[in-house]
Amino acid sequence: MADEKSGTLYDVVEHYLNSWAVPEIQQRKQDGRLPADFSVEHLQAVQVILNPEEQPRVKLDEEVRFQIVEDVAFGVTESGALDPTDVQRREQLELTDDDANAEHLTFIRRGGIWHFTFGFQRNAQRIRHFIEAAREFLMCATWAHEQGYSRAFVDNLFSAVELLAKALLLIKATDLEVMRASSHRFSAARLNLVRKEGRVPDAFVDLFNRLSNKRSQARYEPAPFTLDRSDADSMLATAKEALRTATGWARRPADPPGPKGK
Repeated sequence: MADEKSGTLYDVVEHYLNSWAVPEIQQRKQDGRLPADFSVEHLQAVQVILNPEEQPRVKLDEEVRFQIVEDVAFGVTESGALDPTDVQRREQLELTDDDANAEHLTFIRRGGIWHFTFGFQRNAQRIRHFIEAAREFLMCATWAHEQGYSRAFVDNLFSAVELLAKALLLIKATDLEVMRASSHRFSAARLNLVRKEGRVPDAFVDLFNRLSNKRSQARYEPAPFTLDRSDADSMLATAKEALRTATGWARRPADPPGPKGK
């Protein structure tokens, strides 16, 4: 670890305090909300809240809110269900429910030492909600596949994949249009756009597009509807891999905290 006046960790703390805390202090002093002689040296806690479609908010001292939670993360089986034999337990700092979808930078000073943690899990709560809904449809699709019900398989798999598409789109979304959109066309257009940027796997986008085309046929056309079993197996595997990807992202811990003297 570097000494108190040089090194990477000190530079990180210095950079973020100068970028966020100092301007906030200056603004509050101008507004009369802090005394004229208040400075960074008086601070014990700083938190930057970053929400999509909102201006960043800087919290100081007693305004800072967080909780230390024990996160129990289960693995996902090949069928898309939670695996109770694959359990990871860890403690991590999380924002309270008021900011459950925000990214954050949190700095706490104890004994003259700054401890910091960054959480870049944008839209985490929203993504978890989509994942849980997708898992239900995916389990129904798995059952339909096992029973040979091709129509129910396609319909339920499309519902699962569309929900997973929204979850994956929210990972790096700078807006919440995907939350507001109610048409299948919006999800398709946005998904194919971010595909060009390399943000979602080609196999998943191909699956979404195929199911979009097959769903109407499966639901509304009276003619016999069948799928090659190996083809259905491949479609299901791609959807389950997307579920694992989205689940892993939503449950990843925040970056590890690092102390540095100042």
